[in-house]
Amino acid sequence: MKKVLYILMVATAIAACKKQPSLELDKTSVSFTTAGSTAQVNVSANYPWTATASESWIKVKYTEGDAVLSITVSANNGTDPRQGTVTVASEDLLKTITVTQDQRNAIELDSAGRITVEADEQQLDIRLKSNIGISATVLEGGDWVSVVSTKAMTPHTVTLSIKANPARTMRRALVSFADATGAVSQQVMIDQNGHPQVVLVDFEGVASFRVPALEGIQGAALSGTVFWDNASEGVAYEKSLSKDYDGAAGTLRIEAQNASVVSFANVRGINTIDILEF
Repeated sequence: MKKVLYILMVATAIAACKKQPSLELDKTSVSFTTAGSTAQVNVSANYPWTATASESWIKVKYTEGDAVLSITVSANNGTDPRQGTVTVASEDLLKTITVTQDQRNAIELDSAGRITVEADEQQLDIRLKSNIGISATVLEGGDWVSVVSTKAMTPHTVTLSIKANPARTMRRALVSFADATGAVSQQVMIDQNGHPQVVLVDFEGVASFRVPALEGIQGAALSGTVFWDNASEGVAYEKSLSKDYDGAAGTLRIEAQNASVVSFANVRGINTIDILEF
């Protein structure tokens, strides 16, 4: 009985001599920019401690017995901010460090970087996505393009007002979408076709009639519509396009954009040629 009592007394003495665990951190949160970097947290503990991260993009580094915990985060390529935690444990004590990181600021256009519009006056909606506030500015192109509105939503819609193009040549404007600092931006080139040129031909006594050859303005896409015999619906212009007549009379109308030269393969059988605005 004395032996048992002695053992209990020794166990009680040992328990009484054990230090009360303590764990203190000089930071309970750390924040990082998009690029990512390393932050240090000072750890004060009277027993060994460990640290674990809740997310794979958070890395912890420390040496046993050291008083410094290094927290490193990788670059955030996403367009949303992210958050995680680092848990420091010592004996039965736990401390949590909140880790936050900024998002990658971005402006993403739904359309390609170049848009072609017809010569008529119109409004053009540019749709884009952004996780920051944006503004639209016409950088080049004169006063024929103007910003009507920027609807601050996600996604955004920017409405451009485009005046009619009175010339037969294509014109271009460069529009920029940027945040307040100009650090993040996207650009769209607006190509506006020239006012359509018209070719009218009246002919007879030919087996077939081939459309005249059109040469485009340098740097601009040639397009056109061919109307045979006063048809209300046309077909897309091609240099090889022809129609059989077997001596009958016929008419041809071509509405072309960005054309500069007209040349005819069918000289015989033509009664009249009317070339407008070339």
